[in-house]
Amino acid sequence: MITHIAAWLLTLGLIIYQIISSTLSEVKNLIAIEEYGVLRYTAEGHAGPPFMVIIVGFVLLLIGGIVLAKQKWVWLFVGTILLFIGQGIPITIESTALTNVFELILMFSIWITTSQCLLSQRR
Repeated sequence: MITHIAAWLLTLGLIIYQIISSTLSEVKNLIAIEEYGVLRYTAEGHAGPPFMVIIVGFVLLLIGGIVLAKQKWVWLFVGTILLFIGQGIPITIESTALTNVFELILMFSIWITTSQCLLSQRR
């Protein structure tokens, strides 16, 4: 029960922090950019991943480590590590799509981990 409450408080805290610290100012400074033939809007003068994304990544890494230690399921831990590596290494390809591949790997690793958890509960 305490972990559920802590997770909800962390989630709400990060959402409120992100809205106050970044989102309100970003919305005021949106500019249109055409990138690789696609129109998108981005906040002028803002760079790097949001603080909230970094914290969520570290929480996933911590949970992945706990799951690895207790259940010997490596997928969440490996998926999160690959996301950090993929986001941290500059890749010289004329597309940002490769970054999305690492996010897809993370989603797949979360899916595999939760599937293993559900299967083990049914046994």
